[in-house]
Amino acid sequence: MAVRVATEEDFKGMHEIFLEVHRFHMDNTDNVFKDIDPISQDEFRELLSTPECIFLVSDNDGIDGFLNANIVEKNSKFTGFKRILMIEQLGVTKKSQKSGIGRQLMEKAEQIAKEKGCTMLVLDVWGFNENAIGFYEHLGFGERTRKLQKFI
Repeated sequence: MAVRVATEEDFKGMHEIFLEVHRFHMDNTDNVFKDIDPISQDEFRELLSTPECIFLVSDNDGIDGFLNANIVEKNSKFTGFKRILMIEQLGVTKKSQKSGIGRQLMEKAEQIAKEKGCTMLVLDVWGFNENAIGFYEHLGFGERTRKLQKFI
């Protein structure tokens, strides 16, 4: 299996993974995620217009996973200029988890980040998603900040 850039023809396979991931989040959070179609074909097309946007792993049977990322530039008087690769979403089909696909996608993201002059990779992960947290920690990610929420 090889990591490649997604195309418009990948929408159907990608849509299935977006749905699977969205349902997982709906099932594990209270009233945070709405029961909606997580991505339309037009929204997918828009994502594809971002150069670092979507990479996926596929084989002859279809698409097994994807990573959606973009580059953000920040300039703060406290930390100076930073170029960051923000990983917006990583999705691997349930049947393909623990097969190395997530690792392949993350390695590709890190390669792109280095090529584009980024100094770090950043992502958010829900606290309930212990498998994902363990996966990211295994890849060398660590908690640097913590976002707390209170529903009112």
